[in-house]
Amino acid sequence: ENASLARRAAELVKVTYENLPHISTIEQAQEAHATLIHDGGNLAVERKVIKGSIEQGESESDHVVELEFRMPVQEHAYLEPLGAIAVPVGEKMEIWVPAQCPFYVRDAVARCLGVKLADVRIIQLPIGGGFGGKEDVPSEICARLAVLARRTRRPARIVLTREDDMVYSSKRHPMKLTYRMGCDKQGKLRFADITIDADVGAYATLSPIVLFRSTVHAAGPYEIPNVRVITRGYYTNTTPKGAMRGFGTPQVVFACEGVIDELASRAGLDPLEFRAINALSRGGRTATNQILKDSVGLGETIKRARKHVDTWVKKSTPRIVRATGVASMFYGVSLGAAGTHLDRGGAKVEILRDGSVNVWIGCTDMGQGARTVLSQIAAEGLGVGLEAVQVNHVDTDIVPDSGPTVASRTTVVSGNAILDACHKLRKVMVDVAGKMAGSKIVGTEDGVFVAQDGKRIHFGEVVGECFRRRIDLSALGWYVVPDCRLDDSGLGDAYYVYAYATDVAEVEVDLETGQVAIK
Repeated sequence: ENASLARRAAELVKVTYENLPHISTIEQAQEAHATLIHDGGNLAVERKVIKGSIEQGESESDHVVELEFRMPVQEHAYLEPLGAIAVPVGEKMEIWVPAQCPFYVRDAVARCLGVKLADVRIIQLPIGGGFGGKEDVPSEICARLAVLARRTRRPARIVLTREDDMVYSSKRHPMKLTYRMGCDKQGKLRFADITIDADVGAYATLSPIVLFRSTVHAAGPYEIPNVRVITRGYYTNTTPKGAMRGFGTPQVVFACEGVIDELASRAGLDPLEFRAINALSRGGRTATNQILKDSVGLGETIKRARKHVDTWVKKSTPRIVRATGVASMFYGVSLGAAGTHLDRGGAKVEILRDGSVNVWIGCTDMGQGARTVLSQIAAEGLGVGLEAVQVNHVDTDIVPDSGPTVASRTTVVSGNAILDACHKLRKVMVDVAGKMAGSKIVGTEDGVFVAQDGKRIHFGEVVGECFRRRIDLSALGWYVVPDCRLDDSGLGDAYYVYAYATDVAEVEVDLETGQVAIK
């Protein structure tokens, strides 16, 4: 009946544990005679990229660096713990949940209840932080909650305590990364030989997709003719690892950029100059041999970063060193070759009688500013002021399955779906406005349709005329991301477009304590 009673009841449960052999590290999982966590063995995931010849690249290299990196497990630490409410409504089950992926939740609830997808409605609530931790985990929580609500024919609620959330939720993958990279005397990269071993936890969950992204991004945003990346994920008796900000990329970016700095030093080159020499550009080829045709901004980011670096090492004492660091990266937008089948999305746009605009999207806003940018896209698409637009949270009964809210895909997928709907509505409204003006409409300015003869008709007037003519002012938009494919060697188009960045930081390091202060 209430949370305190539930806690008292839980305290009455006595658990008897049987101690069994356990595996808690990657090295233990790799041992030939290791305890098998699953019947198929402890190797959960294996990915690779093979381009060119490492031997050839090494023979062309004057400087070679080999380094090993260790990345620990990491907790999401979002403000709001996992929770949800399930409400039986007739034969339908409604779930109210702050989840990243409402359509994942719908699928899981329908499967566990043994009902049609149409019998489940997910209403997404504002999310108190997600960062990947609320991608797949809410599906299990909501499914269990739905079963309870169905059995009792009553609403049911679960909100995890902070302690239970940290025990129960997925984590960032711990990794061991071994990098060997080489360059010639001019600083041109010739090869990258990379091995990634990851701890996926007791169940694979999203690890196959996370480690796909690690593999594709491991060699960094640089043009390298000879690349070998071998990635393996191992089961351990630990909390399952899943999605977390960057989705397998932060670990490899940290390692790759560390090696790039060391190579620049060996070659006697400025760190930014070294990156500029090797930066991917339009027409260049990525580690997967993908030819980049559009929107390659890495060179520009390096150029702009240069303005913020006057010297690499500033005033120092024997104990305190102040210096500047730099790192570059790229990031595949949307789901890429590992998730092409899911890479689509819808939106519904409705213009109301008073000229206000209701927009429903299939991706969620969890603090990344999605509702703001999507409001701007809708406003520009219709030619109205931003104040007229209301972007609503996801309701699976209103918008078609739009896949997960991950991989920096919301602006691309939901934004283009909104534009598709807006273009359909504009076509109708331009036709009506033209009839009202008795002249061809040649453009819009600040919510006003402008006719060829200079006549101006306000957006609201056109809306009113559409309602008088009984014209539907609602439209469904749809967007499909271009296909991406890789062959058995991991070569091909991994993602259809990438984002690029270069970061500069000035820090102080205490050489005795190791403490770092960002200045």
